[in-house]
Amino acid sequence: MSMLTTDGLTMNQLAERNAEYVMTIAELEEKCAAMTAKLSMINDLMEAAEQANKLAQEATETLVQESNALAAENAGLKSALNDILQPDAAVLERNHRVRALDAMETPATDAFLAEVRAIELDSL
Repeated sequence: MSMLTTDGLTMNQLAERNAEYVMTIAELEEKCAAMTAKLSMINDLMEAAEQANKLAQEATETLVQESNALAAENAGLKSALNDILQPDAAVLERNHRVRALDAMETPATDAFLAEVRAIELDSL
């Protein structure tokens, strides 16, 4: 016959200790559930932050590309204008250069100005 060791505690004391352990375990399970819910919320927030960051990076890349296109068009226009304004250029040559400048395509500048105009119209 095996003897149950009770560390010198009575059956009532063992029952009380067991009840304390059961309560402690229940409290810890509640805390664990709360922490799991918080962790899930943090994961959701991290996912949303990563999405927002990705969108911001894409928007930044688009703005950089638009800015570079505008800068390139601006440099081309400045160069053409400097050629036209050369004091030693003949009048006929200047007229030809003015017509060439007038015919220049500036799609990035046109798109930017259209966007500015649209924003202005929306604000009215």
